[in-house]
Amino acid sequence: MPDVIANNENRTADGGFALPGAQLPGEDLRGIDFSGADLTDANLDGTNLFRVHMTGANCRGATFRNANLQYTKLVGADLTDADLTGADMQGTRTREATFCNTTMPDGTVNNDGCT
Repeated sequence: MPDVIANNENRTADGGFALPGAQLPGEDLRGIDFSGADLTDANLDGTNLFRVHMTGANCRGATFRNANLQYTKLVGADLTDADLTGADMQGTRTREATFCNTTMPDGTVNNDGCT
């Protein structure tokens, strides 16, 4: 587990993660609970996020290029300006997630959640 994850200094009072701008490319983060986490502008390119819970996470501007997001729970997550190019999202749950200027795995831009 990367130090930035194991370090309790990156935890919020409610036990969530505060990791804006985190550099985690290629890490194996399977099974970690990032619900409510602040992952603004984080680099998660090539990261293994298999079955990760990211319910309500702030992923604005984060990059997930070629990441494994299989069966990840992104329910209610904010993916505004995020880049999911090449990500594997098989079985990923995105109900109520915000997609605005979000680059999808196939390279198209999703603006369905823009207000």
